Order: sequence, then structure tokens, then C-alpha cells
Amino acid sequence: MGAQRGPAAHGRASSCRGLLLLLLPLLLGSCRAEEDVLMNTKLATSDLRWTSYPADDSQWEEASSRDDHQNTVRTYEICTITSTSSYWLRTRWIPLKAATTVYVEIWFSMMECSSLRQPCKETFNLYHYPSDADDATPTSPAWMENPYIKVATVAADHLMLRGARGRPNVKVLRLEGLRKAGLYLAFQSQSACMALL
Repeated sequence: MGAQRGPAAHGRASSCRGLLLLLLPLLLGSCRAEEDVLMNTKLATSDLRWTSYPADDSQWEEASSRDDHQNTVRTYEICTITSTSSYWLRTRWIPLKAATTVYVEIWFSMMECSSLRQPCKETFNLYHYPSDADDATPTSPAWMENPYIKVATVAADHLMLRGARGRPNVKVLRLEGLRKAGLYLAFQSQSACMALL
């Protein structure tokens, strides 16, 4: 996750200041050609220490994996196809350095429901929570839309078959009108079998 993979936000015609954030690898790109890396999980060599909910039934599992270049990377995985409960995963607080627009690039894999022989979902939701300080706790903000702001329901273009290796999915999402000093990103999975890469 060190070198940029996939599309990056370069040469955007805008006066806003931006940043670059890699999270498994998520990229928050700049509105100008200048970019700042705020978090690069590809470089993480220890636990990311993100917060999952519900705390007493955490289904998100942090693991070490190998990228295409055989480098060790941190990933989060979940497979709750027999449950209709919502399982959340929240990043640590990400300072925005005065950025008002960011681009989030998400790399992930998703299992094909038909290969699991179970009804499930092939999507997850991405949210963000703006905050002027690192003040989130395991119970606050409440794990729901409002106070979290929904960015998108993310669907996979490439699905993996059970027991087979598949292509990763890459999605780029734009967050605009950011006015706080930082934000948290949150992933919500319900009946999905997936990994954030």
C-alpha cells in the first residue's frame, strides 16, 4: 500500500486544499495537484486499532495478509451471512489539514453470495463523522446514520467465488463541504462476506 494503486486525484481544478489518505488502501486525494498522506495502512506494521460495533459481538477481524508484491499488509475481514445484524468498523480520527473536499479510494474484496449457498449482500455502506477533535468512544457517536453521514452504498464490480482468488475492487468516493478539523470513516456491513484490503 506504499505506492499509489489505482486512480489518484491529480490536477483537480479547485481552490480547496486537500489531502491523501490510504486506508486498506483508502485514498483521500487533494483538490489540487498537491497531496498530503494522512494515513497509509499499507505501511502499518502493527494493529490499526480501529473500533468495531457491537463491542460484545465484534465480527470485524483484523488480520495480516500479503499484497500483490508479497508485502505484509493489515486488512479487516467480516463474514456474517447468517446474521441480519449491522456490524460497524470505525477508523481512528483523521486530521484533515484544512481540506474541504477529499476523495476516498477503497480497495476491497467481496464474496459472491451464490457461491456461499446462502442469502447475503454484496454491498456495504460507507459513512463519515466530522469532528473537531479525537473524541469518539466505543459508544459515541451512536452507531447509526445521523450522527454518521452516509457517503454511499458500495457494490462490488468483481465478486470472488468460494475457494478461488479474485480481483480486488476499487471505488473512489468524494466527500465535499468538510468544515471540521478531522473526521472518522465508518464501514457498515450487514450479511456480507468481504475484506477491506
